[in-house]
Amino acid sequence: MRNKQRKPARVQVARRQTTSARDGGWLFVIHDTQAEQQEKAARDAREAALHRGAHEASEGLRKAHEQLTSAERQLGATRVDLRAIADNLPALVAYVDGERRYRFANSTYREWLGLDPEEIVGRLTHEVLDADFFAAIEPYVQRVLSGERAEYEVGATLNGSQRVLRGVMVPRRVHDQADDGYCLLVQDVTERRALLDRLRHQAFHDALTGLPNRRSFFERLDEACAAGSDGVAAIMFIDLDGFKAVNDTYGHQCGDEVLVETARRISRCVRGGDLVARHAGDEFTVLLAGPAIDHAALERIARAILLTLSQPITFGAKVVRLSASIGMLLRGQAASLSGEALLRAADAAMYRAKVAGKARIVVHEIHDSPAGVPG
Repeated sequence: MRNKQRKPARVQVARRQTTSARDGGWLFVIHDTQAEQQEKAARDAREAALHRGAHEASEGLRKAHEQLTSAERQLGATRVDLRAIADNLPALVAYVDGERRYRFANSTYREWLGLDPEEIVGRLTHEVLDADFFAAIEPYVQRVLSGERAEYEVGATLNGSQRVLRGVMVPRRVHDQADDGYCLLVQDVTERRALLDRLRHQAFHDALTGLPNRRSFFERLDEACAAGSDGVAAIMFIDLDGFKAVNDTYGHQCGDEVLVETARRISRCVRGGDLVARHAGDEFTVLLAGPAIDHAALERIARAILLTLSQPITFGAKVVRLSASIGMLLRGQAASLSGEALLRAADAAMYRAKVAGKARIVVHEIHDSPAGVPG
């Protein structure tokens, strides 16, 4: 087997005259530079790697700094935008921590409470809110601090005027975990509540007389019937005699005044818990509520109504004289009937009063029809 030829080492031959030689001759030095060159190359490579690493690290830090600066700018812009949005909402917006200290409040606090947001942040809620308002919302605060969403609608005094405030409180969450604080938004819903109340009143009341309407009467009657013997004592069905002639003779404006005055007079004759309603046209109904009362007491109420409706009504220079026919049903006579059936029975009794000559009271008797309800 032939031996590999060893690669000859590169050598450097130098001559120099040494000062140590006694004879002043020349010394020849043979020096192998391969190991030295390899070491230098390795050292250069390490230095280059370190340089590259330092450069890459520096570049990474520079980019990270730029990204952080950009993120801070974006975060700052977002905060400015959120502050602008919150400050322009017509509502109180705030963040309250678990110790009930304000950590954020929008400028609406200045408009509603006269306090700058800077004055509010860091203060406890009971130091900022009116004592009555604070007490009213305390149960809802307890609920939101336990991790539940809470909503309320309460009255409050703002700038000297009574308002209705609707609040929504939501637990503040970070990474889907509650952090013991809550965010809140409170709106002034006074006008909205007033509008809803007006619409509700219009839905259940007669526009001309202001009395409850037929729908309202039936709802109350059904509730009273569901209460059993303690709910309904008696029902009256009242119809004005000769009202059409008033409209034909004096006009509808006079007729309207007669209806309004009729509503007032009937209302003055009944008890505080009774219900007077305008059924339709010149027809009125009365629900005498509560446990059964004796027949004589019911008759006194009915006769008082009959008498007051027979008194003249003055309309300008005109004097209108009317009478009324009244049908009455005692609940004890038909305790098992529905509210609608009870009213039909009272209506039938009123019709018999008309047939009998008007201006009178007829009490429904259970034997008036085979089923106890006139057909």
